[in-house]
Amino acid sequence: MKKKILSAATALFAALLLLTGAAAADAEGTIHITVPEEPIQIGEAFDLTLGDTIYLGNGETAPFQNLESVEAKITARLGDEMEISAEVNLITGEDSARIHVIADSCRALFPSAGVWTIHVSINAEIMDEEGEAHIYLIRSKETEMTVSAAAPQITAEVIRFGASGEKEFLMAAVRCADGDLFGAGAEDAEHWTVRLEEQELSLDSVEYSGEDTVVLCLGAAAAGGILEIQALPGAFLSGEAASLVAQVEIPVGNAVPVSVKFLMNGSLPAGLTWKLRQEENRTAPEEFRILIAGSAGDPVCDATVRDGDLALSVSEAASGVYTYTCLLPDWNPEALPEDTYSAVILSGGAESYGESWSKKREDPPVIFDQPVFSPDNAGRDPAGGTSSDVPKNPVVENTPDGSAAGFISGPGGQAAAVTLSSSSVQTAQASGGSVALPIPPVSPAAGSVITIATGSAGPVKVEIPVEGAGPGTVAILVRPDGTEQIIRTSLAADGVVTVAVTDGDMIRIADNSEAFSDTSSHWARDAITFAAARELFSGTGGGNFTPDGGMTRAMLITVLARYDGADTEGESWYEKALAWARARGISSGENPDTPVSREQMAAMLYRYAAFIGKDSGMRGDLTGFADGDSVSGYAGEAMAWAVGAGIIGGTDKGLLAPRNGATRAEAAAILMRFCMNIL
Repeated sequence: MKKKILSAATALFAALLLLTGAAAADAEGTIHITVPEEPIQIGEAFDLTLGDTIYLGNGETAPFQNLESVEAKITARLGDEMEISAEVNLITGEDSARIHVIADSCRALFPSAGVWTIHVSINAEIMDEEGEAHIYLIRSKETEMTVSAAAPQITAEVIRFGASGEKEFLMAAVRCADGDLFGAGAEDAEHWTVRLEEQELSLDSVEYSGEDTVVLCLGAAAAGGILEIQALPGAFLSGEAASLVAQVEIPVGNAVPVSVKFLMNGSLPAGLTWKLRQEENRTAPEEFRILIAGSAGDPVCDATVRDGDLALSVSEAASGVYTYTCLLPDWNPEALPEDTYSAVILSGGAESYGESWSKKREDPPVIFDQPVFSPDNAGRDPAGGTSSDVPKNPVVENTPDGSAAGFISGPGGQAAAVTLSSSSVQTAQASGGSVALPIPPVSPAAGSVITIATGSAGPVKVEIPVEGAGPGTVAILVRPDGTEQIIRTSLAADGVVTVAVTDGDMIRIADNSEAFSDTSSHWARDAITFAAARELFSGTGGGNFTPDGGMTRAMLITVLARYDGADTEGESWYEKALAWARARGISSGENPDTPVSREQMAAMLYRYAAFIGKDSGMRGDLTGFADGDSVSGYAGEAMAWAVGAGIIGGTDKGLLAPRNGATRAEAAAILMRFCMNIL
């Protein structure tokens, strides 16, 4: 039987013909594919049988022998969350054809075990009976194919060696060579044994990063030593795998700095201080690298200081602990935008993480310090009654942007009427910015109602000064009939509530915080307050929020639908939300009750941002994370966007952990950052 393997050169020729428009009008065809009867293993070469006939779009057929200049591709999809394509070889004979998939292509197509849906597409040149060439796009129907995990092989590497605060640590990433062979049991320390020169070490924590990676965190171990890491059967998905061992050498680093802190000059940092504990077999480093980065990970300071520099001073303390003080004369923190900045000291192979410094906006200028009143409201209180005690103060005029405001206090509470100038409205709408209302700070407890005249048919963002504005402070739309609706898109920060309004809207400011008994000391308390105050999340009963409880795909979709203003009420608590997500391309709605991972959250938020036109084009560098390359193909762009926009950052171990299930607290924090940074 005569056979031939069509080369990459002919594939390129076919692609060029397609680009130049040489395809005939009837340029489509179909084929049948047959997958292996037995499941294949990840990383195993295999063949797809294509039969003996190509069915052309014009009702004719052609044998595979007639194909020239071929480009063949397989596309594999797992559910609706992962789709991968790879070019493959098409091998034709006299009466049949097959696709041969080499081991590396199999590994790229199927990074995890499961039932995958595949189809084949072929760009090819076909000669007709007159010898004329036509370019056809030939496709197969979608076919399911079972892929199993390969026999486990593990490797390990040290990804962090340093200190956080006073505590030193070493982190090692253990990976499976093929497939999703680690299971949830991998996060149990009892399924791991770590030894250094026959001495068993204790694990501070184990983090299961999903599918093929587990991160082990230990107390500091001797530099240059060999760690022996053993995974016990319970760590694997099947629970039946044999114990496996990986060895990794600890980097030979200089002494690890600890207690990194900002050296403040007033409210601005002028440098850094850190301590260095000198121990046996450790030498003092000759130079340090200083990194200061914002919440999105972008460095605002990257400086190297050396022993002997005038900017670096060292003082010796008791017990062999030295204090280093370094001024940073060449950087300008005053010019930095509002953000939270973190400091890192690097020396040799060691890293040390320090405290954070937050730069906040300055309070807006006070236009007036006396209550003033609109002529329309003079003599009337906000409750609709009359009060002869209310003074008739004139309307404010000649504010910096030409806006005008009136403000009254009466028996019914407080009320303000604001008329924005056309120039301030046009500027805000053109730049995507907001207009600061020229009124004194209002109190959420006073029931203050503000009527805002914009003179515009479109929405305008305004900044309302508010006393003690916090995560639970919200803007509420007061309708003419007296009913109210929380404006979920309103944001409170630094004494200001920012909200989009339309002409004539009446806005009330309120503190809608809900106290949960299990969040008072939780790291995500503010984010939980933010989400609950906007009625995106609710408690789990008994005054609890259950911050460390799991988050499902349906829960996240419902939260996004509520945020968008969709009606989510129905017989099934999430059915309307799933329909909303499908209609907008946010999610297919499949597997609603499965846990949502961090990368799935990123993907849904990215699609929602694109739907509402809020993709700023910012992209973060995932290579800065030790597990950045473990992000699934479908979520790579979304995760880079989320990192670049400051929505998702590293865990406390410096990892993205893209496939970790998100807790309710993590979801609340990510959603708050999304609202604050994107909308």
